[in-house]
Amino acid sequence: MASIITQQLEQRIKLQASINRKFLGGYICLEDFVLQNGFQFSPAQCPDEFADEAQPKACFKNAMILAIEHGLIYVEGYATISVGIAVNHAWCVSPDTNLVIDPTWKYDNNTEYFGVPIKTQYIIESFEKSQQYSVIDNWEKRWPILTDSKDLWEHDYRPPVENHRIAR
Repeated sequence: MASIITQQLEQRIKLQASINRKFLGGYICLEDFVLQNGFQFSPAQCPDEFADEAQPKACFKNAMILAIEHGLIYVEGYATISVGIAVNHAWCVSPDTNLVIDPTWKYDNNTEYFGVPIKTQYIIESFEKSQQYSVIDNWEKRWPILTDSKDLWEHDYRPPVENHRIAR
């Protein structure tokens, strides 16, 4: 059974497919990129040491800083807010525990996360080129991750089997 977040992303892809030709890199839209390359993640309580460093409403920046300074894995994609709507979001994952570390949002066991783990070097280079924290929705540079080689951005981290990619 599909999760709420994957159902919403699939609906957005169908809508975009009905009005657009292929976007960039053969993807229909950003949601298509995320579903093809991302994984489902489970929420977890963010450790205080990370939550205390976070700025409100700055998820991409918060996640980037945590990934660089603490050796965590940067993940960007979509997460559901309290009313169940999927929005662009970024968080980190601990490679040791496979748990979401989201310093921007308060913990809610009902939050769903679906995103793409991205290499730290790629997020650093992306920021240096664009001065924009979001890597996937980098519209100012025409969404380079959609056309860049996976070798450049794809992280070798893989979550547990239950967090499988969506078959499309």
